[in-house]
Amino acid sequence: MELTYPIFYVEANVVCLIIFVMMLTRSLRGVDHQTKQRFFNIVLACHIMYFICDSFWVLILYDYLPKNRFSTSLVNCGNAIILLSICCLWFVYVEMDQKATYIENDRKRLLVQIPAIFFAIVNVVLFIFFPSLMLDENYNTTFFCTIMFALVPILYIVVAVFKSLYRALHTDEPAMKKRCLITMFYGIGLIIFGIIQTSDVQIPLFCFGCTITMLYMYLNSLDDLVSLDPLTSLNNRAQLNRYVYQELQHSSDSNDHFVIMIDLNDFKSINDVHGHIEGDRALIKTAEIIKQVCGKDPHRPFIARYGGDEFILIVRADKEDDIKRLADNLRKAFIEYDARSEKPYQLSASIGYAPFSDSFRSFLYAVEEADSNLYHDKKIFYENKERSS
Repeated sequence: MELTYPIFYVEANVVCLIIFVMMLTRSLRGVDHQTKQRFFNIVLACHIMYFICDSFWVLILYDYLPKNRFSTSLVNCGNAIILLSICCLWFVYVEMDQKATYIENDRKRLLVQIPAIFFAIVNVVLFIFFPSLMLDENYNTTFFCTIMFALVPILYIVVAVFKSLYRALHTDEPAMKKRCLITMFYGIGLIIFGIIQTSDVQIPLFCFGCTITMLYMYLNSLDDLVSLDPLTSLNNRAQLNRYVYQELQHSSDSNDHFVIMIDLNDFKSINDVHGHIEGDRALIKTAEIIKQVCGKDPHRPFIARYGGDEFILIVRADKEDDIKRLADNLRKAFIEYDARSEKPYQLSASIGYAPFSDSFRSFLYAVEEADSNLYHDKKIFYENKERSS
């Protein structure tokens, strides 16, 4: 077994490495270049480096390569630093993906990484100046080395898992709930497979576990790219069309459907005066306001970003009064936000709606009618603005 296991272990790492290279190549060539996606790509690259370093370690461990203080220290120190990087950067990616506000700039993201950087330096110092703490007389890793190897990475993962669980339990957004649960799946899998691997089971479970869980996350991220708007995390127009097709096929005749169109007022001036980054923040805040209002509405509207600063809701309701009430609640929510906001601009929206019935063609006509009603609402907004100025 000892003669064949190292080769099998290396082969398993190579297979997993190839899968990660394929994911990384596809991700780098994708259209999503947000900061969080760059962190995801770095996590993929770190897994690749870990598999390479881990393969060298098993070859050294079974005397396929020279086993001495230098080789074992170099490989184990490399593994420790790479694992720290994987868990720390994955934590940052998860927090950004789940819209954590405390991590929205580079300085705050660096603060989150300080424990990993500190422990990486500590590991280097220990291997160089206190090797007896990390390696025994046969150059195998000590229990203390295992603790130093796993302590901080596990803390990053555990914190991320519990934060994801908390958010999953406290959000009404299906897309966010799904992302949080997938995040938990990766983190829990990493811990379980890592613990099993350290128990001397003669199967490379850690590399298989990393690959399975990360591949699952990656495939779901591709699904999000197809169906979600990357800026606001709302459904995109393609997902809107799919939803309307499905809704019309499964709906009963007794329920009417309504399209509600929402368009920001003076959005061009926000971009021109305050910059496009602030314009993006305005769109994100608009999406949050819409989600908050719709989350409290008993009809549970389907929400999508239609394009630019236009948003669309699909609501299934018996009475038009319910739609008017929802539109009024949206207007009130924007007014309340402006009253407490310290932004140097007003965030308000014009709203229009129209019913549709039993065909996709009817839906398209309703979009045109709702858009027309929206611009009538917008005209009133600008007339009132002129009177007050």
